[in-house]
Amino acid sequence: MWPDNKLIDKLAFSLILVVSLGLNVGLTFQTLRLTELVRQLKADQRLSIGQHVPPLRGTLLGQGSTTVSFDGSAETIFYLFSPKCIWCTRNLANIQVLARNVQPSRRLIGISLLSEGLPEYMKRNGITFPVIYEVPSDLQMVYHLGATPQTILVSPEGAVLRVWGGAYQGDLAREIESFFHVRLPGLSPLSAPGAILTTPKSM
Repeated sequence: MWPDNKLIDKLAFSLILVVSLGLNVGLTFQTLRLTELVRQLKADQRLSIGQHVPPLRGTLLGQGSTTVSFDGSAETIFYLFSPKCIWCTRNLANIQVLARNVQPSRRLIGISLLSEGLPEYMKRNGITFPVIYEVPSDLQMVYHLGATPQTILVSPEGAVLRVWGGAYQGDLAREIESFFHVRLPGLSPLSAPGAILTTPKSM
């Protein structure tokens, strides 16, 4: 005797329900795992406080090859930017104020992810602090040179003291002002000259 069609339908529905539930549970665990992996990757994209970094090598604009060493005399502020990063351009007034007010107790050195158009960008925006580019790939990895803008404070002995990600606005602006005892002018408008809405390429 063949099973009743209604019974078959019920069994099929139950089977589909069980399979669907299993798939949903599996997808939930996969999503949680991926979320955790993304969180870990983001955490790995920044230097750790207290981590010691080696001297930074690269090309100093207008002067050729150079090495930024940590000789115990002053803290170093590395400011990572790109000429094609709109937030870097909007943050220029802030970083220029910071550069003028940190000496002689600290030195501020720019790191550009791009060399193309860099001299024109600096001239057009009145950037006078030293800027290094063409940082070797191994040091780019050590310093986690990726997202822009980014501000890294290194002790005179080469230990990372602070890492700030992003342009100086909101709570970050207030933290920068408090830490460095400066008054920031704020971000430039979105129509600031020289900004291009593209993703910067690594050198």
